[in-house]
Amino acid sequence: MDKRPKNLNLFVFKFPITALVSIFHRVSGVLLFLLVPFILFVLKNSLLSEVNFIILKSYFSLAIIKIFFILFLSLLIFHLFAGVRHMLMDYGFYEDKIGGFISAKFVFVFFSLFVLITGVFIW
Repeated sequence: MDKRPKNLNLFVFKFPITALVSIFHRVSGVLLFLLVPFILFVLKNSLLSEVNFIILKSYFSLAIIKIFFILFLSLLIFHLFAGVRHMLMDYGFYEDKIGGFISAKFVFVFFSLFVLITGVFIW
């Protein structure tokens, strides 16, 4: 009789940092893709007239909008850094286990640093 589990609980597994960077890169890409219509709507309305721009600017003074904007930029920053890491790996850099581990740590460190700087700048 087969004793292997039939339903795997992915929250029990401890994924390596390289897998986490890859998974978060995919998730951030999907979320950015889903946010494109909203961002294009905001861009369109900001470019319609000076009055619309001033109205949108007043919305960006609200705390909830600032938090949303910081989260959007966080997605963008992480996707950028993880994408650069994946492109470097495509060219043959950091392909081994140690190099992949170090580059994944750099992605998280630079991501955290840039999100902190972005959050301070926006707030």
